[in-house]
Amino acid sequence: PLGMVIEETEKDDPFPGRVIVTGALPGYSANGKVLAGDFVRGVTAYRTIMTGAPMWQQVISYTPQGKMQLKRLFFRTEGATFEDVREAIASHREEGANQTVSLVLERPVDLGSGEEGTPRLEEGELAAGGGKMQ
Repeated sequence: PLGMVIEETEKDDPFPGRVIVTGALPGYSANGKVLAGDFVRGVTAYRTIMTGAPMWQQVISYTPQGKMQLKRLFFRTEGATFEDVREAIASHREEGANQTVSLVLERPVDLGSGEEGTPRLEEGELAAGGGKMQ
């Protein structure tokens, strides 16, 4: 989807059960924007849901209140399968849906690139003031 090549990590992977980018196809919108190794943390998706009535009316009446309407939602990929993520992205093709997919990606820090990485406190250091714990 989007020219982005994704797969689900295996159980023996350091980050099992995550959806990870393995590459991008030339000529598609993902090319040059995603990198192999990026984790897909969330995507927008469209689903038809009941709207127009408060949830308490839905529960108390035992019959659907309101009308079915296509809504844009945020889909967290934690624990999702490859197929779940693919379907969420493909839902943007539905009639009435916006064709723009929004992604939330997590890019691991490459410590070999010269970047400092995530700052960490030494064991026993206090966050405020940097003093040692007694």
